[in-house]
Amino acid sequence: MAIWQRRYFRKLSPIERASLVLNEFCNYNCDIVVQGYSALSVDTLRRAVAKAAQANPGSRVRLRGFLGFSRWVDSGIAPEVREVHDSAWDGRSESAAAFMEERFDALAGGPICRVLYVHGSPAHIVFRALHAAVDGRSILHWIAEVFRALRGEPLLGSPCTYIEWDIMRKFQDKINRDALEEPSTEPNLPVIPCSSPREARLRYIWRAVVFPKIIPNVLPKFAIFLAEYARRNAQGKVRFTVPVDLRTLREEVLSLGNLTGYLSIPIEPGDTTRQFSRQLSLRVRNYADCHRPDLLKKLPWVPVRTIRGAIGRNMQRALYEPAADAMSGGVVSMGNFPLQNVSTPDFTPLELIPIPGFAGKLNVVTIFSERHTVTTFAAPESYNGDGQFDALLDDFQREFGEERTPNAAVAV
Repeated sequence: MAIWQRRYFRKLSPIERASLVLNEFCNYNCDIVVQGYSALSVDTLRRAVAKAAQANPGSRVRLRGFLGFSRWVDSGIAPEVREVHDSAWDGRSESAAAFMEERFDALAGGPICRVLYVHGSPAHIVFRALHAAVDGRSILHWIAEVFRALRGEPLLGSPCTYIEWDIMRKFQDKINRDALEEPSTEPNLPVIPCSSPREARLRYIWRAVVFPKIIPNVLPKFAIFLAEYARRNAQGKVRFTVPVDLRTLREEVLSLGNLTGYLSIPIEPGDTTRQFSRQLSLRVRNYADCHRPDLLKKLPWVPVRTIRGAIGRNMQRALYEPAADAMSGGVVSMGNFPLQNVSTPDFTPLELIPIPGFAGKLNVVTIFSERHTVTTFAAPESYNGDGQFDALLDDFQREFGEERTPNAAVAV
């Protein structure tokens, strides 16, 4: 286990600063549900979380400082483990999960990680983290560390204190500026239409689809399907955001932080999965994931109240009006995560269910185990007023698996 000789801290990056403000409007988290049959006691789980947090102090940070001097600083307080009893939740949608609506309030100095132990058969252990401080690869590392602690195995820790810009900075001279796309004036099509022009309260819904098989080449396949779905009733540009894990792509480090770059991938009518993959590879070769827009460089010195007003206006426009800078959606593949990583003598895992970050018109995230492909969709509630979100899930299920049962969130 990594033993920290000094107090852990790392800088707050510009993207994290914007994400903190985005979280003011909706729960912008990285959440993963571990479903399985459990004989664990809550005290055993709390001890494991505390031990894993000691080796991974990024799970214990609080926001300190102001403007460009802001830092994530280790509080020394392990993430809370909270029990939920008498729950009818199946772990595969927001239905019957009011306990999932609590928001992290890092701007007020609150925690950025929490674990929920939802009793039942099967049980659900929910690892929740604020996306401004933790990304998808981080939370997988955090989950694996907690289960290593449960098994009494040595912990890997996460000693790196980089922010994503520290890694991006190393590759600025490799970026092919000529390959970076010029801003477009043509709005991007949503995958599904919005039912209402505005919501009094922005609320996201989500559904998980579990395929009892491994689907190869999943990112291009799902992106092409979604693009074709968007063009069923309209013609126009389709463009997806694809996050890139800078740890594995650019520099191998262990970090419980936010080390994500982002790519924008257009899909033209008639494009194939091969053409999508080629576009993705082209951007990676040109280091587009390391591009740092000038606006973000100034963000650390902009007051939160100013950013909050701008993000609020841009969010309304991006969700409910045609906008050239609003993506059609985001597609993510979290790769393979073996179920043995979350197995102990007292916990038999069934599957991992990732919950996409609540942002934009539509987000789709996929993770694999030895026997399952689990894909979760999230969209604002106003995108299902006429059942269009559920209709997308039905067509997705028919395309890649078996037809869903009526009114079910998923089919297994």
